[in-house]
Amino acid sequence: MTDIYQKLFSTYGTTVLGEAEGGFRDWDIYARLEPLRLERRTEDVLADLFCEYYHRWSADAFALGGHLGFTLIGDISR
Repeated sequence: MTDIYQKLFSTYGTTVLGEAEGGFRDWDIYARLEPLRLERRTEDVLADLFCEYYHRWSADAFALGGHLGFTLIGDISR
């Protein structure tokens, strides 16, 4: 992802996601992991991974959407 897309996501995309989805809820992940009866350390590692992937996928989706939007309005600079 280019620096401009990362900056846009960090200042705008994160806020929009937080408002639209209520933010990332790690307690929900822990609730879903509970029936698996994993050790607490394993649950923590999994919750961290899910959080990391959530942020990465969200940033990638934002960058692709931003690129598409700029392309559609005629800004072809890359």
